[in-house]
Amino acid sequence: MSNQTASTDGAMPMRTNKCDVCRRFIQPGSTRCLGCIDDPVRDRLALMARFLAKLSKDGGGCWLWTAAANAAGYGVMRVRMRMLRAHRVSYELHVGTIPDGLMLDHLCRNTLCVNPAHLEPVTQRENVMRGRGICPLNAAKTHCPYGHPYSGRNLLLAGTRKVRKCRQCIADRSQEKNRRRSLVLTSRAALAERTAR
Repeated sequence: MSNQTASTDGAMPMRTNKCDVCRRFIQPGSTRCLGCIDDPVRDRLALMARFLAKLSKDGGGCWLWTAAANAAGYGVMRVRMRMLRAHRVSYELHVGTIPDGLMLDHLCRNTLCVNPAHLEPVTQRENVMRGRGICPLNAAKTHCPYGHPYSGRNLLLAGTRKVRKCRQCIADRSQEKNRRRSLVLTSRAALAERTAR
């Protein structure tokens, strides 16, 4: 398909400056936009130029993304009509493809950093455990709130989610419950005995 359309009076055809593939407006003289270029080298160079224009380097070694960010605080950019996370684009431009089954961990803990030296491919579990959420905090606990160890025979993995529980605390709660139940039963029996007299 050409970028030219016939004018209404039959004179010289006028240029529409639209991409042949996606029909987006483009630079005069081009036939395709950057998202639809078939030449991988030119595509990569154009993407690299766009990428480098959207970052600033700070004194700590981080390359901070200055363009758009998503709600989670990660930089995003459009590549071939898709919104991708900027740190993933950076890693693929500077290092290579991300191995299947792995995700990128920010070693500097700055979600806007796109420095490939600060990114490491890891499993999802390792990425979560390196984070600051509740999972790594709970995994770091070695004893229950009452001081019993989460190890050996005292450790109980309960339910389908394998939640750690303390067998000693479960036994103590059971004994306390039985003690209270026996107190209630003996007090009811004593009360019934007094009312029967």
